[in-house]
Amino acid sequence: GVELQYLDANGVKQTTGPGLMTTYSSAATTTVQFTGLNFYVPMNDSSDVTVLVNTPTIASGGNVAGTKIQVALNRSTNFQAVNSAGTASTTAFASTNPISYGTAGYGTLVLHKTVPAFLGQSYSTSATPTSGSDMYDFTISADTAGPVEIDGLAFNTATSTMSASGFQLFDQANPSVALNATGVNADNNGNVKIVPDQVISIPAGSSKTFSLKAATISGWASGASIVVKFATPSSTWYAGTTASGVAGNGYVWSDRSATSHSTSTSDWFNGYLLRDLVSGVYSYTHS
Repeated sequence: GVELQYLDANGVKQTTGPGLMTTYSSAATTTVQFTGLNFYVPMNDSSDVTVLVNTPTIASGGNVAGTKIQVALNRSTNFQAVNSAGTASTTAFASTNPISYGTAGYGTLVLHKTVPAFLGQSYSTSATPTSGSDMYDFTISADTAGPVEIDGLAFNTATSTMSASGFQLFDQANPSVALNATGVNADNNGNVKIVPDQVISIPAGSSKTFSLKAATISGWASGASIVVKFATPSSTWYAGTTASGVAGNGYVWSDRSATSHSTSTSDWFNGYLLRDLVSGVYSYTHS
């Protein structure tokens, strides 16, 4: 079902019951119509309306994980707004200025059994980065709904008059063993893609903290600098597939929703809509 939440003229939150739904068999589209609303918009101002979508619980083996739900306002069909003078408008907005949805995740809900959350730490210093020292620290948490697995992470580096190479990832609980035995270098765009030798598992409701290190730092002199952060997540949704088949820019993760889950089951996804990947920047600058 679909419901709406909004404020009335007295500032009281209103929640509708499920609207009248019509499903079009020719496409994966459903039209929901609400009547009798008292949604209030002040003159020369704006008000928000929240669309609530009831979704099924995703059990192991379910086939809805990764399903994308998008919501948009129908601009003309059965729309009606009445102003203080009693004049009714039956078109929400001009056809040349449509409400956009699906762009950069706006108006989009993707169903998952569980999801990871990322927290990158920030650090800015004039200290000298050395070979093997931490270049970026971050934490990944699993939702209480279930464990998550990570089979790919992406970072972005920007350097000036110096270089860093041989990037490796370490679990801070076991800092002596790299999660990728063979170090990787940044590509021409400064992107570092880490594929761990073994899938990283994070239990439900828990977290793990990691360090990204560069085996070799060279050219550190006056004017040199390096900035390290998470790579920008993919803006393109990608349906579940195998771990090796995920398309994107380096993020590969699973909600373990498939029966007999493995890297070959179709419950692996890219970085689309992953939370908090913009947080945290490590910055080193030589004075």
